[in-house]
Amino acid sequence: MPRYMIPLCLIPFIIQASHSMGAQINETTIPEGSEINIAVPQSWVSPSGRFAFGFYPEGEGFSIGVWLVTDPSRFIMWTAFRNDPPVSGGSILLTAGGSLQWIPPNQGFQGKNLPPGNQLFSSVSDTNHAIGKYRISNQPDGNLVMYPIGAIDPNSAYWNTGTYAQNFLLTLTLDPNGTLWLFNRNSPYRMVLFLTNQSLSASPESESYYHLTLDADGILRLYSHVFFKQGGAPKTKVEWLVPPSNDRCSVKGVCGPNSFCQVTSSGETRCSCLPGFEFLSANQSTQGCRRAQTAIFELSTNGYAEELGMGAYGTVFKGVLTNSGNKGIAVKRLERMAEDGEREFQREVRAIARTHHRNLVRLLGFCNEGAYRLVYEYMPNGSLANLLFKRDATLPSWSNRIAIALDVARGLQYLHEEIEVPIIHCDIKPENILIDSSGMAKIADFGLAKLLIGIQTKTFTGVRGTRGYLAPEWSKNTAITVKVDIYSFGVMLLEIISCRKSMALKLAGEECNISEWAYEYMFSGEMKEVAAGKGVDEVELERMVKIGIWCTQDEPVARPAMKSVIQMMEGSVQVQRPPPPASFSQSLR
Repeated sequence: MPRYMIPLCLIPFIIQASHSMGAQINETTIPEGSEINIAVPQSWVSPSGRFAFGFYPEGEGFSIGVWLVTDPSRFIMWTAFRNDPPVSGGSILLTAGGSLQWIPPNQGFQGKNLPPGNQLFSSVSDTNHAIGKYRISNQPDGNLVMYPIGAIDPNSAYWNTGTYAQNFLLTLTLDPNGTLWLFNRNSPYRMVLFLTNQSLSASPESESYYHLTLDADGILRLYSHVFFKQGGAPKTKVEWLVPPSNDRCSVKGVCGPNSFCQVTSSGETRCSCLPGFEFLSANQSTQGCRRAQTAIFELSTNGYAEELGMGAYGTVFKGVLTNSGNKGIAVKRLERMAEDGEREFQREVRAIARTHHRNLVRLLGFCNEGAYRLVYEYMPNGSLANLLFKRDATLPSWSNRIAIALDVARGLQYLHEEIEVPIIHCDIKPENILIDSSGMAKIADFGLAKLLIGIQTKTFTGVRGTRGYLAPEWSKNTAITVKVDIYSFGVMLLEIISCRKSMALKLAGEECNISEWAYEYMFSGEMKEVAAGKGVDEVELERMVKIGIWCTQDEPVARPAMKSVIQMMEGSVQVQRPPPPASFSQSLR
């Protein structure tokens, strides 16, 4: 069997290592000709005693890699030949030329830097170190991008450094002090991705080591391992990760076919099946779902006695699923079963069946016959309209109202930008925003939604929506885009701030919309008059009012995209002073 060369670029500590866990070698360096044989599992240990290289048990055989010696669970830092099954025989030889040879081989070690044109791959799992579902690519255009394995479409990326416009070939490197950064060898350009707080990590009583891993779940994590000179168990900590914990569902393919991802309260991901589907494997929820053999709902609505709300085409009632522990549900009955009602039903099912997001109401099931067609999750805290406008109701706090607005914005960003077939909701208003038991807001009622097919960014359709929230282009017989939802969101944001309905406002004895009303107070420097309730953050108030006015600009091109809206709401992007509404009176400027 032929011998194969293995580069040593990733394991420089081996040349200065001492030998352990096998026949002892007295030299302080590993002599040429030294060999590790799988028959007696051995390893070479670094001078610090922290790390080892050699064979480690995996499954019914052994793999070759680098691990933490002091970690009882054998924390694997790196694995050679990761796509091969564990081996049962062979050895590793340090040759006279200073290289490693192994019989049989597969692939070389990866470097401690990630140069341009190179990739880093995830493992299948924490215990299976073959190449998994994700990769991070240091692209020739200077951008560091994370993709699912096999993806070639740039739209399949779920995270990137945004460095593609620098005209540099960048190298990703991790310093011994834990600083992660990108640099260009031919210029002074530097971009720090993570900077270790040395005042916290530096201690004469301990030593710290760092490593970067694209984990099996598609998250890039920077780990620290702290060893104490006086003994004791080392501490392993995640110092930095992307995407962040609260956005783990943005990793493409984290859940398999016919399923969707949710982030739990503990920050973990949970995969759930679409309505009418069941897991392929009950023990592996990330593998996806298949159509269930039966999907029967047993509904005890009490004669449809409790009405939850009413829309243009139907009424929603409260009920329970008797075969699921009396779980609360909402049942939508179509009132107009003529052509319009049937079309609305089909549209709603097509739209919401494509969506899986924490800020969209979940469809549990539907029926193609009869009046009672749609079964949704029950939202016990009712609609946003009731919270804002219901007489004698206690207004939500300022912070709660802003959190609700952000929930809606994230749901809209998903509909507009994060799914293969973008969806224009066409009827964003407080009545269609429902609040769950934890106070989270979710977008409901997709009966008027419009799907953009293929590469469409705009479409022609009849007027859809509710007076007071309709963008101006609806009345101009022109093509509409997702910007009609932006306009409706802007109106609703100003209503959330003021707890007043746009259509009920009057200024100087004449009817006006809420955008004109808010702009007047912004223009006069009396911004605090716009907000209802107590405990209002005035800096945040000014930012939110400006965003609302930007969203309700007359020209669609002047309205920001939902991603920009969220960045402005979160304070990561500065909000410029908006121009006045097109219909704003010259006398008020």
